[in-house]
Amino acid sequence: MSSPFDGSPDAFIAAFGRTVTFVDALGRTREVQGIFRRPSVDDFETTYRRSTLDVRDADAEHMADDGSCLILVGDEWFEPKSAQPDGYGMTRFELKLRSNA
Repeated sequence: MSSPFDGSPDAFIAAFGRTVTFVDALGRTREVQGIFRRPSVDDFETTYRRSTLDVRDADAEHMADDGSCLILVGDEWFEPKSAQPDGYGMTRFELKLRSNA
């Protein structure tokens, strides 16, 4: 039986995604499409504690959250700190900013 969420990851990535570069522990690179969010701070609250990256589950399988890989967004390097699958085909990574290489 199909779900109303079937195909949602592709639609969200197409609408809001950008290309980021994933670098594994061996230095191999791979470009993936993801939705990148920076912490948003206003006078009242912090929306996100850390930057996040949402990717398709298929792309998340190749990303480790154990400190053995890096993600390049623009000219900033991030380390994925936790992987949280949403059950609908997307995985969210919390990202820790690293010094630029």
